[in-house]
Amino acid sequence: MNIADKIDVARQQLEQIEIDLEKKFAEVKDAEKKLSEQPTNKELMEQVAKLNDEDIRLQNAKHEKEEEIASLELWRDWMYRAIAVWHLYVEEAPAEEENVEQGEAEH
Repeated sequence: MNIADKIDVARQQLEQIEIDLEKKFAEVKDAEKKLSEQPTNKELMEQVAKLNDEDIRLQNAKHEKEEEIASLELWRDWMYRAIAVWHLYVEEAPAEEENVEQGEAEH
């Protein structure tokens, strides 16, 4: 899998995490609303705590995926620069050799 494919896959995973986060946010808000209506309900308190934990886990996964994408993009950019430098070297090195040979022939 090349770097562009890895970036695409990571972005798709990030999109899915963001969708999951939106769903989890709605679940948390719904559970918090129910809890405010029944503040002594232990099951609801546990549900809200569990949902908050899952929300935090998803937020962490989102940040990790964003960091992975940034890292892959840095790697891709570095590779593009390395390829550009290599092309310059390959194109200019023969011309430099030719100039040197012509200079030696003139002397």
